[in-house]
Amino acid sequence: MALPKRGRIEIRKAARPLRIHNSANPEVSVIIPVMNERRTLAKVIANARKVHPNTEIVVVANGSRDGSGRLAERMGAKVITYKQALGHDVGRSVGANAARGDILLFLDGDIVFPASSLRKLVHAVKNGVDVALNKYNGNLARKKCTASFCPSTR
Repeated sequence: MALPKRGRIEIRKAARPLRIHNSANPEVSVIIPVMNERRTLAKVIANARKVHPNTEIVVVANGSRDGSGRLAERMGAKVITYKQALGHDVGRSVGANAARGDILLFLDGDIVFPASSLRKLVHAVKNGVDVALNKYNGNLARKKCTASFCPSTR
């Protein structure tokens, strides 16, 4: 890659997030509670939209200050916003109450799963399984935490 000539600055436009379309009659509702997860949210939403042809995406932005809710809204997701942090469990409940699909898929805004993995969960529920869970073996370490909050690493 050639370096720009001295004194020249190369300016690149940021890519616009993919615009999704929520189904008018969703069979699957994907609920994503978020709090300051803008960095990964666009990819999570894009993959979630691919789980079923009749899908709606519901993002519950609670306490976010990084524009996560605005990003989700620009992408076409249904967004429910709370200024105060409610926590992810309350966010999931709020999203479930607003959802219109028969199948509810709950995702975190900071963990990107491939659409193929998410489709397997939806397929299992469509075929009679009451609850389908993913198996996440990723890194759960936190950079900033207190001894009373961090999980033990022993």
